[in-house]
Amino acid sequence: MYRRIPKKRKRFAADKYLLLFLVLTITSSCQLQTKKYMEDTKANKAFILEMIGEKKKLEDYPDKASDSMVVYEPSSLPFGGVYKGINAYEKFYPEVRKFYDFSRFELINVYAEADVVFAIIKAGIAHTNDNILLCEQFTFKEGKIVEVRLYIHDFPEKSIHSLISK
Repeated sequence: MYRRIPKKRKRFAADKYLLLFLVLTITSSCQLQTKKYMEDTKANKAFILEMIGEKKKLEDYPDKASDSMVVYEPSSLPFGGVYKGINAYEKFYPEVRKFYDFSRFELINVYAEADVVFAIIKAGIAHTNDNILLCEQFTFKEGKIVEVRLYIHDFPEKSIHSLISK
């Protein structure tokens, strides 16, 4: 014998399928975003590892810097300041190459999370036997560096000011 399903139950069944469809769609979307997130993290970290680990310059990777990139350097350094745009970066960067002794430039570690990469560096200061500890933060957008921030660890027994004034 054929039994009719009340309209309320049909509607509930349809709502159930709609809900299942939405859950599957959202889950699939989240999985794709997670995969892209992980791929971006891996690619950004690998780039910074290569560039700093091999003591290269950003100019060696012209497709990696945004034209509107902003670089923040601590005011306690001789080249400290805020540099907006790739042209400003290219003007101050020779001072960076003079200040550090790249033969004593050691990449300690690199940490990455999606579009942000931190590089911990022990850097020798040119014409001295002294080193400073740096943390350089790179922010990426669509695979290009849009912001760089440099932080210095100031050792109490040897402040950055005493090292620079030599």
